[in-house]
Amino acid sequence: MRLAGEQGLAQVEYAVVQGRHIGKAIAYYAHEHGHDHIVMGSHGSTGIERLMLGSVAQDVVSAAHCPVTIVR
Repeated sequence: MRLAGEQGLAQVEYAVVQGRHIGKAIAYYAHEHGHDHIVMGSHGSTGIERLMLGSVAQDVVSAAHCPVTIVR
């Protein structure tokens, strides 16, 4: 939060969610709390690693009711 403030971002929130399907849990949390944008990081996994592990970022994009910005 301190770093966001130093960059001039005044209305920044973050949350920690848990669940079996974390991507859906993130999207559900955003919807239930009236958020209008999700910004999240991604490791940028590709190839077999992505097939084996899946992609939380992709799950969030698929389930979200609002725009999602992925930062790599």
